[in-house]
Amino acid sequence: MRLRKYLVKRTIHMVVTLLIVLVLLFVLFRLMPGSAAMGLFMTPGITEIERNQIALRYGFAKEIELPGEYFLYTFNPTEIGQYTIEIESGGDTMQATFNVNIDPAQTDMNPPVIYNLDAVASGNTTISLVLNATDQSNFRNVRADIIYPDFTIIDDVVFTESETTAGAFTREIEDVMEGIYTVRLEATDVNKNVASAAMRFNVTTDATGNIASVVSELKVWNVNIDVPDGSIDETGDGIVIRARAEGVSSVTMTVATPDNTSQQLTLSSGGANWYNASSYSIPINGMFEISVIADGFEAFSSFPVNAAPSSLQIPADSTVLSDFSIKREQQHVLVDEYPFIYSSDNVPEIVTNVTAVQSNGNRVEGNLEATLTFPDGSSSDVFFKHPNDIVDRSMLEQFYFYMKSMLLFDFGISFEDSRPVWDVMLEKIPPTLLLFGSSLILSFMIGIIIGVIVAWRRGSVLELSTIVVTLFMYSMPIFWSALIAQWIFFVQLEWFPLSGMGGISETGERLLGMAYVSDVLWHLALPLMTLSILSLAGTVLLMRSSMLEVMGEDFITTARAKGLRPRTVVYKHAARNAMLPVVTSMALAVGGIISGGVLTETIFSWPGMGTLLVRGTLMHNYPIVQGAFYIMAGMTVLGNMFADILYAYLDPRVQL
Repeated sequence: MRLRKYLVKRTIHMVVTLLIVLVLLFVLFRLMPGSAAMGLFMTPGITEIERNQIALRYGFAKEIELPGEYFLYTFNPTEIGQYTIEIESGGDTMQATFNVNIDPAQTDMNPPVIYNLDAVASGNTTISLVLNATDQSNFRNVRADIIYPDFTIIDDVVFTESETTAGAFTREIEDVMEGIYTVRLEATDVNKNVASAAMRFNVTTDATGNIASVVSELKVWNVNIDVPDGSIDETGDGIVIRARAEGVSSVTMTVATPDNTSQQLTLSSGGANWYNASSYSIPINGMFEISVIADGFEAFSSFPVNAAPSSLQIPADSTVLSDFSIKREQQHVLVDEYPFIYSSDNVPEIVTNVTAVQSNGNRVEGNLEATLTFPDGSSSDVFFKHPNDIVDRSMLEQFYFYMKSMLLFDFGISFEDSRPVWDVMLEKIPPTLLLFGSSLILSFMIGIIIGVIVAWRRGSVLELSTIVVTLFMYSMPIFWSALIAQWIFFVQLEWFPLSGMGGISETGERLLGMAYVSDVLWHLALPLMTLSILSLAGTVLLMRSSMLEVMGEDFITTARAKGLRPRTVVYKHAARNAMLPVVTSMALAVGGIISGGVLTETIFSWPGMGTLLVRGTLMHNYPIVQGAFYIMAGMTVLGNMFADILYAYLDPRVQL
């Protein structure tokens, strides 16, 4: 048979064999009673939604449209305030407005309030910056930027909190010079809410350079709000926004609303340097920002506003859109709760539901397009989709989906790092091929040569000693030999590293070029030597036995009788025919390359397929295990086909 025809035939055999392997894997992983097979592919503690996604991904389940005319849209609100959804279909328009509030018991959005701001002399050449701040939660820090009279700027100056007085902070300025100082401060609490203040003071010194006076020329601080009834709600009632400014000629106050609009407020004097904006009417709920500017110095603060529940605005005469409802979904359980509570740790899912039917009573096909308007006034196009249900596939459907995915080398997603299994395996196969491919080549090349020499010198001391040594090494378990090698070459001699593949410097940087190659070879030496010696023993014994059998054949006697040189008889006639069993052994060993020798890679921490297979098994990462088995089967089939071709080359009696 010609080689081309043989390759076509063996390729067909290989495909059939792989199909049989896939069927066996399907039986192993899928044909289990009840839902146990699906359970193999599920990680512990997952939610129902995650479970359904995995079932869909691996072909255990499929999506079908639920009966009915309703459409759903789900989203996570990321800020408090008023949301509006507007849907248009068939010429009819439906609009719903709802509010997302904060829960003060869970979420602190109130910034600190800075008051009693001052600068005082604390020594002959030192000044203390003093302030008090209060907030419902603990502070994180108070920092400032200080501009010296010579225009030197020191930024991010940290204040020290008093151990005796709550909310009191100080910072000393040493080596004070004469002139005007400018300070801009920010107080931040543990929830990262920020409030600011600013001041300017003038320092004079006497003839000796000591501080004569410290006079505060300008201050802007104590930006806060005054709520008449003790709560801030979007009820239309006014609130008083206040700030203090000392030594200024003009003050302006601006409020920025959550929808990105701003309003300059009319101020009135409240005495004692207070500036009030009375009865400010809150238009919507959300985060409001106050900015106070006095003679170019700015202080700011913010405050959150909750809203009363707002009703849904649905046109009564709509013939296409109807039955609009909004729900809050938390932990995948629909709960009728209004208004929706927002907290930094638990953002609710807003589920909107609308029924849409045509005038003839049929459900509207396709998706419903809608516009979602956010609290800041921005908008986005969204789509309401008809909901689907997830149902289990039949066993025949599962088999089709499974075969299609495996034949396309789509082994699924790893449970450990949510990456495609094929991508994970592509990272692990090269290290395994490097270690076990090198070991396979070395052990068989050296083993064949030693086996030939030992068989040719039958009855000599060399044969006896070789048999004793190889039998000893052949009977030694790999984990024992690897540990002994580590103890000798790492602990005692310190020649080779203990484990790992290398390629990383002592400082943790990745090596490049020849430095990388030499480091990898240095780490490769010990596991390669251990594997090669153990594999070598079996090859030597197998080659010796095969040589002894071949040397008794008639064609060897004929070759000797023809007067051929002993070397020619040994290597060209005897060894070539004696290699056939060794080739079979090598072909079977090719399939074991990809498995990576579980014990060897584990002991030497070699990042290959063996380590991946062990980790996948221990962590119940069945997509990894299933993919590894499939690749091992493919390598074994390819190895056998290679062995058959090599058979025909070595022995003319074997026909392809």
